[in-house]
Amino acid sequence: MDEQSRKLIEELFGKEDYNEILKLTDTLLSRDSQEEDLHLYKALCLKAMKNYEESLKSFDQSIFLNPHNGITFYSKGNLHYENEKWSLAVQCYNQAIDINAKVNFYSKENPNFLIKEYENAIKHYENALKNAGSIPTQITKRKSSIETYEKLKAEHVFDK
Repeated sequence: MDEQSRKLIEELFGKEDYNEILKLTDTLLSRDSQEEDLHLYKALCLKAMKNYEESLKSFDQSIFLNPHNGITFYSKGNLHYENEKWSLAVQCYNQAIDINAKVNFYSKENPNFLIKEYENAIKHYENALKNAGSIPTQITKRKSSIETYEKLKAEHVFDK
């Protein structure tokens, strides 16, 4: 996807103009159906429009095209979370945690966004675990994620 299209989609998200986002993503996908970011944008748009089934299909297509994008798994987890599908939410959050540990998610480029998203992820993960029933592996992953976040915060990684 070209930078101009990406900026336009982000601008439309800022205006909450979901119908235009759908038109644009569908047009762009008709030219290149292998563009995982377009499927992710479409999924987020459909989620905002409360069209959960179609949103799930778009998340799954994005994951199929790039199974190494932790943000997609986190966003899909949020979809399940909003539908109170706790076990599915936990599975997605676990995938996001596994992936984010492997790819430097803690980018210094946008620390305020990352801190906010990470704190939201931990809150959602905690709540999903409470509702899904926790198992030792999930608790260990959550604890590890919180420890990593606290360590990076203490090292002032996000201040740079």
